[in-house]
Amino acid sequence: MRLVCLLSVLAILGYQQGSSQSPYFKLITPGSEHEGLKYTALMCDRDGFLWIGTSAGLYQYDGTSFQHYILDSSAYGNEFTALAQGPAGAIVAGLRSGAIATLEDGRLRLDEPEEGFPAKAITSLAFGTDSILWMATAGEGVYFQKDGRYYNIDQDDGLNDNYTYCIMEGPDGEVWIGSDQGIAICRADENQKVKRQIRYADGLPDEIILDLKMVKGRVVVATQDKGLCLIQPGQTGVTRLPSMKAWPFGAAHRVVAGPGEYWIAGGNQGLFCIRGEEARPLRRFQKVEGRQLTAVRDLVRDRDGGLWAVSGAGLVYTPGNQFNFLTEVPGFPLSDIDAILCDREGRIICSPGQGLLILQPGQEGFAVKRVSVTDNDSQIDIVSLFEDDWGFIWIGTLGGGLYRMNPRSLQVRPVIGFPGGKSATILAINGKGPGLWLATFGGVVRLKMDGPPDRDHIQCFFEVADAAGDLGNYYIYDVFIDSKGRTWFATDGRGVVYFDGRRYRTPADLGALNDQVVYSFTEDSRGRIWFSTAQSGVYSLDDGKLKNYGLSEGLREPAVSALSFDGHRHIVMVHRSGIDLLDITSGEVSYHGADHHLDNLNPDLNTLSMDRNGNLWIGVEQGIVVYRPGMAPVRRGLRCVIRRVTLLADGSAVADGAVLRHDQQDLSVEFSSVAFTNAGRVVHEYKLTGYHEKWIATSDNRIIFPNLPPGYYVLEIRGSGNGQFALSDIAKHSFRIQAPFWKRLWFQLCFVIVVSTLVVVYLRNRERRLRHMEALKKEKIEYQFETLKSQVNPHFLFNSFNTLVSVIEQDRKLAVEYVEMLSDFFRSVVGYKDRELITLQEELDLARSYYEIQKKRFGAYLVLNIDVETRHLSGQVPPLVLQILIENAIKHNSTSSESPLTIEIYTVEGRLYIKNNLNPKKTLEPSTGTGLQNVRNRYQLLSSQKVRVDRDEMFFTVSIPLIGN
Repeated sequence: MRLVCLLSVLAILGYQQGSSQSPYFKLITPGSEHEGLKYTALMCDRDGFLWIGTSAGLYQYDGTSFQHYILDSSAYGNEFTALAQGPAGAIVAGLRSGAIATLEDGRLRLDEPEEGFPAKAITSLAFGTDSILWMATAGEGVYFQKDGRYYNIDQDDGLNDNYTYCIMEGPDGEVWIGSDQGIAICRADENQKVKRQIRYADGLPDEIILDLKMVKGRVVVATQDKGLCLIQPGQTGVTRLPSMKAWPFGAAHRVVAGPGEYWIAGGNQGLFCIRGEEARPLRRFQKVEGRQLTAVRDLVRDRDGGLWAVSGAGLVYTPGNQFNFLTEVPGFPLSDIDAILCDREGRIICSPGQGLLILQPGQEGFAVKRVSVTDNDSQIDIVSLFEDDWGFIWIGTLGGGLYRMNPRSLQVRPVIGFPGGKSATILAINGKGPGLWLATFGGVVRLKMDGPPDRDHIQCFFEVADAAGDLGNYYIYDVFIDSKGRTWFATDGRGVVYFDGRRYRTPADLGALNDQVVYSFTEDSRGRIWFSTAQSGVYSLDDGKLKNYGLSEGLREPAVSALSFDGHRHIVMVHRSGIDLLDITSGEVSYHGADHHLDNLNPDLNTLSMDRNGNLWIGVEQGIVVYRPGMAPVRRGLRCVIRRVTLLADGSAVADGAVLRHDQQDLSVEFSSVAFTNAGRVVHEYKLTGYHEKWIATSDNRIIFPNLPPGYYVLEIRGSGNGQFALSDIAKHSFRIQAPFWKRLWFQLCFVIVVSTLVVVYLRNRERRLRHMEALKKEKIEYQFETLKSQVNPHFLFNSFNTLVSVIEQDRKLAVEYVEMLSDFFRSVVGYKDRELITLQEELDLARSYYEIQKKRFGAYLVLNIDVETRHLSGQVPPLVLQILIENAIKHNSTSSESPLTIEIYTVEGRLYIKNNLNPKKTLEPSTGTGLQNVRNRYQLLSSQKVRVDRDEMFFTVSIPLIGN
């Protein structure tokens, strides 16, 4: 033992400084046919597309292909130096010549201001309040476009300098302008354009302002010689960043803020990154793919958090510091990391090959120590590391036994008494207090320390746990203790087993587990247990409910070596193809592989550890990957954009909602989903409602619809990079194809009407030739009269039967009387059916009988008052005319206790009046208007006097003549 300790001390190397984590960079160019471009401007639009201004036109990039746009006229050149997106989505571009162009419907057109364009280059564009476009120029101050006109602000208006570099919309609708003489705050106010200036006297360290950005309520200012500073709008004073106290790198052309960091475009000095606002050192990047980074002039972040820069080397992309790679430290290459641990002191302890390396992060990189575990580290592989409650580091080996390291002296001692001795394998270690769980090839061993656990020399007692139970002698790959104090075991063949403090259990729902080989555990913020398997992806276990996430749910690989919860919203899954992040809220999976330099990781089991800052350190074959969860963007699926819809015949655009002719049936649709990472995995689905209702998958970015039949269509397209479309935005485009005029309804109706009319005319003429006109007229009149007599509304018959049913159930005697009344009434109707006229006395008797029948339905809420002079009773009327008018009043008016219906029948000057109060029903009964028209038509055949109808707000009155009176 003494020999081992002595060898360990002698093997400890002095701390060595240097090496740091680096993000991944790559160059992207439009292609060999576009070589020699000068890149001048960048912008990411609201759909996620990247726009690049160059010396030879404007480029749009979606992660897969470039679209090139140039002006139709070359009079103003094609070098674009500034970009912005308007409120309606149009792309506005400024040129070095001073011209302004707008891209709409796939065409780049010059604006045509009455005042003409500026004569100096456009250096920056921004839209302010009320959609006003602001333009900074290199020598003419700034312009703003309002109501179709250009207005200038220069030194004559109080601007501090005419050479301006940048424009930013600030709070309260004000516009901040950076120039050679500080900052000017302006408004589109013709009376007072410049509101305020910020210069040396206000604390600016440098008055040449190259860029301005609003970040979390503060303005970040990039200067010519002094790096960055911060301004709080509405407050006095300027704040210098501690890391900017000595800035020797010249111009900070552009600045982009990200989660806890700033990136700076440093021209010929390269790219710079500042982590936070503390006095941390700058990180400088001068090369990408072996090429020198020069002329870095513009920067922008995409919607996934990736960083883009234009430089002399081309278009540069980096995913930033979300993932960093550490491949070596001074004197020690980092590869084949079998175990990794972040301890409470902030150190990273790892095992690259044999032995241990202890990395202490510092301002200038890492301080490194090499620690030997045995006198011959080349013969031992360290596969597990664990820090106990007293800070001691437990070291598990592959066939080399168990060891314990003092965190202060770094002395390593073997643990005596472990089952299997020096040849034992310990795959995982976990525990609390003086008790530990040790995972082995032959089940689980429980360890308990006897004596002070914070001393080098301790006595350990071991027992094999549950040898005859659920755990048995299976391989145990991981041991995990959850927030409820339960201990979980990942087995090779038994699935998942947990210990609740009293006994070992298998979750009840695990009968649905497709793979019994489990590798790793973690727990999310909701208390759900997650575990990875050898062939079925990962599972979540929530209150006994099991849910699987495999290939069909978006995972790239079914074998997940290690997983961990990142403390925010993602389950981090490490496998041979890279790292997948599973959003526990939405279920979306995002990929990080070749586009982040994370492919072919080939990680060992459980090689993840979280440091005290919440960063995950992942040991892989090539070194160590550092994942910073706070920088992971909140993803919401891919956004698909329909670039254009055109007619195949002539290439003309088809606008959304367009109406096409019947011969415009062949359409071409071009679309794209922005994906700057894993773009090769993007697939789309589309459906054309009105033609087919099913989603159809396609790997192309163009669809041809030939020979579409007439109809209304809605095209829907969505994209996904992981085969899951539920969260993807759907792009829609609608259009209508008209039918030819001979197939349209109006033409067919007109045709039927014309043909029918001709047929009727022909038949009538033929009938006139066969019959005598007078005989036809008499027969026609008689036929019409007989028809009118028979048009008595039968509704009262059905209503009477309904009333009869109700009366029978309530009073059988009354029902008999009611039937007798109906019988008398219909006997009278039958008696009068062949007569053209009856006396008013007879008609009133019929009306009273009808009223008594209806009285059974409505009771006291229906009132009939008859006031007819005796001398008029001998007058004549068509039979049943009063019944029709009474029925009409009942049909169209409410009859209830709240609104009784009163009908009055009286005579005035030889005419009979039927009058009722108006109580219109809220829900009107269906009416054809036959009743009242029947009365009119019958009188038209019998008398020259007409029927009169009067209506006001309170009463409805019908007056009919008395014939022969």
